Amino acid sequence: MKDRKLAFRYAKALLAAVGQGETARRVESFLLGVGETMEQSREMRELLMDPAVPKAERVKVLTGLATRYDMPTEVHRFMDTVVEHRRIRNIPEIAELFRELREEADGIVPASITTATPMDDAMTARVRSALENMTGKTVRLEVRVDPGLIGGAVTRIGSMVYDGSLETQLEMLRNQLVEG
Repeated sequence: MKDRKLAFRYAKALLAAVGQGETARRVESFLLGVGETMEQSREMRELLMDPAVPKAERVKVLTGLATRYDMPTEVHRFMDTVVEHRRIRNIPEIAELFRELREEADGIVPASITTATPMDDAMTARVRSALENMTGKTVRLEVRVDPGLIGGAVTRIGSMVYDGSLETQLEMLRNQLVEG
């Protein structure tokens, strides 16, 4: 929990430094890419997190990436700060929180729907539209498939969960029959 609070402070500071709009979206994409690379590449993780690698070398790698992707000066300074304060391991979480803060500022709410079978594009569009009508905001919808669901769907909007799975409905029916 302490790491999330810390990552939140870093993400909030970076968003304040780069501002809103296209720049923030580009920075978000860059940070998510760096975080994903760190999670997937053992070599990158070892290079960035090995205490035997001098700080200057780690800064050079991260700021080199920022230069390669034409990131603003604030991102270069941010990477330097992350290395200096030994927070490299927090980059993936900082990236996710940066996305959440940027989306919140842009009036976007994350949502997910989990179904037993894949939804086609038309159904996905209808679900997104219904969620946008319900929330009054633009929805970034993540669609997941869980073959373990018998049927129905489980939808999450922010911290709210709407469980319309067949399993849950059957459980509710069973409870009503037992109580009644």
